[in-house]
Parts: sequence; C-alpha cells; structure tokens
Amino acid sequence: MGGWVDLGMVRVMVYLFQLRRILIMKSKILFALCISFSLIFNGCSMPTVYLAPSGQQIANQHQILGIVPPSITIKKGRKKNPKELLKQQTKIGKEFQREIYEYLLKRKSRGQMEIDVQNIDSTNIILSKNKINLSETTTDILCELLNVDAVLYSEFVVPKPQSFFTSLLSSMIFDSYSPDTEINMSLSIKDCDEKTLIWKYDDEESAGIIFSSQGFIILSLLRKATREMPYFKDI
Repeated sequence: MGGWVDLGMVRVMVYLFQLRRILIMKSKILFALCISFSLIFNGCSMPTVYLAPSGQQIANQHQILGIVPPSITIKKGRKKNPKELLKQQTKIGKEFQREIYEYLLKRKSRGQMEIDVQNIDSTNIILSKNKINLSETTTDILCELLNVDAVLYSEFVVPKPQSFFTSLLSSMIFDSYSPDTEINMSLSIKDCDEKTLIWKYDDEESAGIIFSSQGFIILSLLRKATREMPYFKDI
C-alpha cells in the first residue's frame, strides 16, 4: 500500500513538473510575441500634415498627378567619391519613385483615389530629354513639360546600406530603435495653376528587429501618408 502511495505521489509530482514547464514555455512565447510587436511598431512616430486652406478644393479639380524622382540623402557612412554617391542616390531615388507610383496605383485600383497618375517611365523620359535638374527647376516649368495638374515631390533621408545581421545587432543594442535604421520621408504636392504648395506630409520610422528592410519601412510610411492625401477617399 505504501509503495502504491509513493508511486502515485511520483506521478503527481511529474505531472505538476510537466505542467509547470508548459506554463513557463507559454509565458515565454507570449512575452516574446509582445516584445516582437513592440519592436515592429515602436519605431513609428506621429506625422506632421499640412493642408492649405483651399488645398482640398484645388485638389478636387486635379485630373492627373506627376511624380518626380525623390531627393535622397544618405546618412553618414564610409566616404564615397561624389560620382559613386550620386549613382547610389539616383538608384535609390528611382526605386522609391516606383514605390510611390505603384502604391498610388494600388489605392486607385481599390477605388480610394480618382486622380490619374502619370506613368513614371514617361515622366523620367521627359525629364531626361530636357536635361532637367530638379533642384534648379521651378514647378511651373515642370508642370508645362509634364502636362499635369499637380506635381508630387518627395525627400528621403535613409541610413547607409548595411547587412541584415548588422541591422539586427544594432536594433538589439538600441532596444528596437537605432538612428541607423531610421528613414525620414517628406512628401509635398504643388498645384500647377497656382504654383503653390497645397499639401505636405512629414514622417519618420525606424525598423524593429523582425522587419528591418527599407522596403517594409517605405511601404509603412506610404500607407499612412496616402491616407492623408487630399485625393484619398475612405471607402
């Protein structure tokens, strides 16, 4: 009888020990999930949005929007010669210009925007053919060349290119925020008739440990920015 009691106690102790392990494991998983979501979203900040007093009324008259290549600033890294730096900035600018273009097309396909967006390949051909330097060209000249109702300008400050593991280590050290993973974005729309600024959006976001790619951050920034555009319809 005593042996049977001892065996039963052993079974109970084993069961309680296994239950304890399961509960600890589940709590660790839950904690990890909480941390992961925190790392994903903690890099977000509150954007600054400007809409001119008559900006919405002006935007309602627009039929086609032109998107010019963004101005790109790359944060400090190893020194590069001017030609190499310009080449990298141009490459990133074209990539981001396409990201903006395709995201606006996605909004339009969902019925969230009515305005047409000029094909960026056509835009860039016109700019190249006329040897346009965007930093030295006024809005009225761009509007005339592109034959659009408004022009979307953009500026990005991006981190120096780094490997996934470097980004991961940096994020872990800085507790999900690191200046090396932060992207600053500024979008602005200028009307072609009035030649004035009707809308401006400034935001920044940094990567967490899980999603550290620039592509993910850009899409996240554009998702928020396009909802604030005067062309957006919440359906």
